Amino acid sequence: MQVKKESVYKDIYNSALNEFWKNGYEKTTMRSIAESSGITLGNIYRYFPNKASLFETIIGATYVNFLNIFDSYHNKLSKMTHEQKLSFYVELISNFLIYNKKKLAILFAGSKGTKFEDFEHKIIENFKNISIKRAEILKTEEGIIIEDQEIHSFIAENLFFSLKKIAFIFEEEDKIRKYLKKIIPGSYTDLLRKMGSKSSN
Repeated sequence: MQVKKESVYKDIYNSALNEFWKNGYEKTTMRSIAESSGITLGNIYRYFPNKASLFETIIGATYVNFLNIFDSYHNKLSKMTHEQKLSFYVELISNFLIYNKKKLAILFAGSKGTKFEDFEHKIIENFKNISIKRAEILKTEEGIIIEDQEIHSFIAENLFFSLKKIAFIFEEEDKIRKYLKKIIPGSYTDLLRKMGSKSSN
């Protein structure tokens, strides 16, 4: 029985990561991974039984950990003010995007046909829930009422596509942080204030 080598595993992993990043899950094949890695197709199957298991190995933790950012916002940061939570939340998303850029890009645009293809829907729903919560706080603290509830979907979808675009076009860490610090609080605070109306009470 041949011993599996860590160096071979890493070569397969890195080649597959690049193939999924360039072509997405559906257009990537085990054969294309073999060609790009210089490892025989038969040898790749010794390490990964199929394309789905290889994709999950590469993407699974990123999918779970990014969604956990929203759990932290709702649960673990409960003692912070909304502004403190929002600032910390922006920092978490910025750091995650900077250090997992390629894997997030795959989730944003290359996960169709996998069990992770609901990523867009889940992120948009989480953004929407935060917008709804922010509106409740604005009503309590500033008397601002949001009558058009569709604004929350609009904000959530725009935040998702802004995040997606940043993942694809920006390389510089400073620029990523700068844009997210402007876009996220601006959407959750400035836009809601502009769309709302002051209570007469």
